[in-house]
Amino acid sequence: MALAVRFIAKQVMPQLVRLFKTTDQIIGYLRAVGLSYRRQNMLDDIRALRGREARSESWETFEHWRDLTEGKLIDMHLKDRPEYRVIGTAYWTDPETGETSTNMVSYYTDLLTNMAELEGEISWRYEQEERYAGRIFAGFQIADVWHNLTPREWTGVGTREL
Repeated sequence: MALAVRFIAKQVMPQLVRLFKTTDQIIGYLRAVGLSYRRQNMLDDIRALRGREARSESWETFEHWRDLTEGKLIDMHLKDRPEYRVIGTAYWTDPETGETSTNMVSYYTDLLTNMAELEGEISWRYEQEERYAGRIFAGFQIADVWHNLTPREWTGVGTREL
């Protein structure tokens, strides 16, 4: 039950972060509507979301992984996963109507490359799925990059110069 409540709360948190100034206001609102869970977890979720929104602007001009600094990445602790998770918005065009649609995608990799290669890999991977059949990949905007490294291991491990 607690996982379901947390999942639902995390879906509305982006709007609440923009609506309320303080963390206590966000938690108070969630409690008032019955979406309360462990306070420390709520604080962690709000902190992660605020950090992601602050970093999202810096990804808009991103071109090459060698420009990354540790502060731009989010620590992740997942077992049996590649070292990096790239999360962002993929843009698709319907060739019949010309309409553009978007969806959030997540891509796991052990090696960070440049933006053009990342877009190519994401395009290839998602175009294989039936729900994207007939649509043309039009681009990708990074929202976050998570890394599965400890801070002392971060010195460019897993990156390559192009």
